[in-house]
Amino acid sequence: DAVRQTVRRLNEGLALTAGDETQKPLLTEDDGKVLREIVWLRDAAQFAVGDATDPLERAERLFDWTIRNIQLIPDDAPTEQRLPLLPWHVLVFGRGTALDRAWLFQLMARQQGLDVVLLAYSDMSEKDLAAGDGKRWWCAALALEGAATVGKPAGLYLFDTRWGTPIPGPDGKGVATLSQAAADDKLLRALDIDEKHLYPVRAADIQKVTALVETSSPYLAERFAKLEAALGGEDKLSLSVNREAIAANVKKLLHVDRVQDWPLRDVRFAASREKPAYEALSKQLLAFSRRPRDLTTGRVGTPPLWRARVRHISGKYYENMDETDPALRRPMIVRWYQMARPAESDLGSLQLDTLNWEQLHRMKQHASYWLGLASFDLGNYDTAATFLSLVLKEEANGGWTAGARYNLGRTYEAQAAAAQDPVSGG
Repeated sequence: DAVRQTVRRLNEGLALTAGDETQKPLLTEDDGKVLREIVWLRDAAQFAVGDATDPLERAERLFDWTIRNIQLIPDDAPTEQRLPLLPWHVLVFGRGTALDRAWLFQLMARQQGLDVVLLAYSDMSEKDLAAGDGKRWWCAALALEGAATVGKPAGLYLFDTRWGTPIPGPDGKGVATLSQAAADDKLLRALDIDEKHLYPVRAADIQKVTALVETSSPYLAERFAKLEAALGGEDKLSLSVNREAIAANVKKLLHVDRVQDWPLRDVRFAASREKPAYEALSKQLLAFSRRPRDLTTGRVGTPPLWRARVRHISGKYYENMDETDPALRRPMIVRWYQMARPAESDLGSLQLDTLNWEQLHRMKQHASYWLGLASFDLGNYDTAATFLSLVLKEEANGGWTAGARYNLGRTYEAQAAAAQDPVSGG
């Protein structure tokens, strides 16, 4: 098992022990699973940010990646669709509630050295604050000090993961800060669609807010801090959180009433181990664990959808990533997803085997949708449009209608931009 081997190598190579006479390894297999999650968060963040250096621009890119890649599960969706997902579930499944999106955005930003908090109304109950699932939270916010980014004021820059957009700044330009939105309700009213679909927040609602800082136990563990100090270069990970420093900086900003710990991962982990949730999550993972069998040799291969998905969320689309000549890099992500799309003739032969047919059919539905997203990232907009349109043609498409519709719109925008500027547009 890759996780177990990684933990063993870390404990041995970095001499990570408890420091007592028993010299027990410091990291456990469960720690290894958390580390795998954090590596995925780091890699996804690096891919999303690209070459951006300005803190606000990096946050905007992280937010855009989150909205494009994590399809929204509505707050009023049936309970069986609103499972207690961990960050790695959200990444692999490509779905999450608005809260899941905000959580993921905060954790990915942490890997970029950016302080993102979740803003909640000041009257949010202690129970809701602890669980993170109450309806009294509002949006995610990037905390910037005045000197952090040139030409931009200090403040909390607002990103709404329910509506999938940053709160627009004055004159519709840039990203609004909490101070700007609290002082001018027109900024929030710019998000009203019509009289029946009003943005549900007013300036009067946000005169005092609570800022939530993700402080789940792994990020506060001494062993993770020790590991973080031992890693550097390409292996560097953000494994700890300085909640006191974040709280001190955020508390200085206008309209922040208090700063609260937010140990959501601990709450979610406990909930995910309850039998109904555990069984539901295990069922969703079945499509990712399907292993192809070579009819000639009888060998069982790596699950194609899992392999493709891990590479997708990590931004590792190419074979020969280390080649200095970009022409030698082949985008293998398309091939890996294609391997997860069995032919209709193969599916037809399994009609009487309901369980196998359902798993393979779901695997193909997922792969078709993600082929569209990966093609978009590669700049292959015609291919992206083909796959996303294919998803929308199928009524039973694995539940990807909302994501396909949104990303198809983004694809058409990109096609139009490329047509106007063929040199830099792709």
